[in-house]
This record gives sequence, structure tokens and C-alpha cells, in this order.
Amino acid sequence: IAIVPFFTFVVRKVNLRQTRVQLSYYDALGCGYLREKDMENFIFEMIPTLPQLNTLQEEFYPFYVFTAVRKFFFFLDPKRTGRVRIRDLLSSQILPELYELRQEQPLGTDAENNWFSMQSALKVYGAYLFLDVDQNGMLSRGELGRFGSGMLTDVFIDRVF
Repeated sequence: IAIVPFFTFVVRKVNLRQTRVQLSYYDALGCGYLREKDMENFIFEMIPTLPQLNTLQEEFYPFYVFTAVRKFFFFLDPKRTGRVRIRDLLSSQILPELYELRQEQPLGTDAENNWFSMQSALKVYGAYLFLDVDQNGMLSRGELGRFGSGMLTDVFIDRVF
């Protein structure tokens, strides 16, 4: 057996186990899933450990955390149960996307394409402020429907609400 593929395999397995243990720490009920609040705590405590978010202002943390958590729940909780199984987190491609921010510098255009990057979060925040016409901090169905010149379908908007 070649050493490089074997070493890569072992490193991947060790990282997976470490991530499982780390996520289990936030499983307040010990049931194998994270609730929204658990996920918020995980992301919030992770921000200072991600070099690509070093310049993120602390006042922006709550919005960043909310945005990041919503991505996890949108894709991994389609039935809107309010929880995501740790097993699903580990097998999804969303968690590795977040972990890409552990690198000191993004590779090429990765920062633009990574939902969790600071650039992406600021872009989402800007779009949110633009859509929030009545400036009440919440988007109505009508306000969200204006996104992208009305390109969102009613089915999609219903899923969001």
C-alpha cells in the first residue's frame, strides 16, 4: 500500500472524529443533533479561530452567526424541525466550506464563492439592507420577492417563510 494515500486516509478519518467530538460538545441535549441555539454557539465560538475572519468586527458577529446558521438549517433541516443531526452535518459539504476559512489565505476566487467568507457575508448583509424597505429588521414576503428583480419563485419564498 502506498504511504501517501494511506496517510491522507488516516488524516481524513482523524479530522472527521475530531469534528464529531467538537460538534457533540454543543449537543446540549445529548441526542445526536444540534438545535438552532446550539449551532449559533458553535459558529460564534468558532469565529475567532478562523484566520479569514480576523478582520470581522465584533458588532457584526450576530449577523454573521445568524447568516451562517441559516445556511445549515436551510439545507439540512428541510422539514423545519429546528434541529440538524450531527451525522448530517458531518456528511454534508457545508461544514467543509466553513472549515475552508481555517486557511490563512483563500485559494484563488474561493473567498467570493464561499458562503461563509467575510466578503460573502457582507454582500448578503448589503442585499438584506437594500431589501428591507420599511427598515424594521425583518423581510416580508413582498420585500423578499423583490430580490433579483423578482426571480424567486413563490415556492421558494414559501419555503423561506
